[in-house]
Amino acid sequence: MSGQPDPFARFLGHPNLPSPTGVALEVLALADREDATVDQFVEIIRTDPALVQRMLRIINSPFSGTSRPILDVRTVAILLGIRTVAVIALGISVIDRKHGATCRSFNYRAFWPRSLARAVAMERLCCIGRDLSPPEGFTLGLLSDMGALVLANAAPDEYAPLIDAATDESDLLRRERNHFGITRHELTARLLAHWGLPAQLSRMPIMALQGDAPQKPPQRRYLQITRKLAFANQLATLIVAPVIDSDDLHALMDDAVACGVGRESFEQTFDGITAQWRDAGKVFEVSTRRVPPAAEILSRAAQKSEALRQAGALHHFISPS
Repeated sequence: MSGQPDPFARFLGHPNLPSPTGVALEVLALADREDATVDQFVEIIRTDPALVQRMLRIINSPFSGTSRPILDVRTVAILLGIRTVAVIALGISVIDRKHGATCRSFNYRAFWPRSLARAVAMERLCCIGRDLSPPEGFTLGLLSDMGALVLANAAPDEYAPLIDAATDESDLLRRERNHFGITRHELTARLLAHWGLPAQLSRMPIMALQGDAPQKPPQRRYLQITRKLAFANQLATLIVAPVIDSDDLHALMDDAVACGVGRESFEQTFDGITAQWRDAGKVFEVSTRRVPPAAEILSRAAQKSEALRQAGALHHFISPS
């Protein structure tokens, strides 16, 4: 609002703000220049060998869509473009700089596993329809809940009571806005824009995770990306749950159709995402776990339904007429 302080300004420059490395920011700045060259990109990115190694692992993942292994960053920049590679570098550098827990009520243990699962799911979904390159989808999925981490790390004593008092997701968003003047999803969008992501992509978390409608209808491409991000978030939440409920997985099967994943291919897609999640966990040193195959989870529903049917039949048989 006019005359009111910008709530985002409060968090900028905070020492616990999730932030990319200097190399990633340099690459993002280079990508904005019209005269940027591949040689300039390579010169910058090679100063961070660990970043290069992780980037090549992501780009050569089974879901990335590359037809052959890519072994050097020069080839990556030529094939994908400097802007795409800069976005990938951003995501990798942020997850590499994980901060310790400071907010007593924030679930740090689940945050990065869920973020990584969302990233892998987005990478896989972006192979369908090509609305966004799979590596860019990975980064968008990875960073789409950064606002929650900002609130937890930059204002831990203020955020913990809000988490404790919230009755559900929408209630927590309302409490965030009332207290901070901004929700975590809006904070994510501002942060992504601050880091140099395109405006349309930066706003995706608000539309996908908060459900806010844009001021004007988005292009079909961005509408589809929003659907995929919302679905990837649902899938990630399910994957990190202690026990995956078969009813919840059935519900996801219905939602997957809108993202281009047919019911006949859902089980294969789900199993591929969970396997890739575990592999990515090793790359980024994020805790993951074995997730049962989709067919095994879904079979529980059939077994439960049959047990209920038999119990009903038995009750009918022994009940007095």
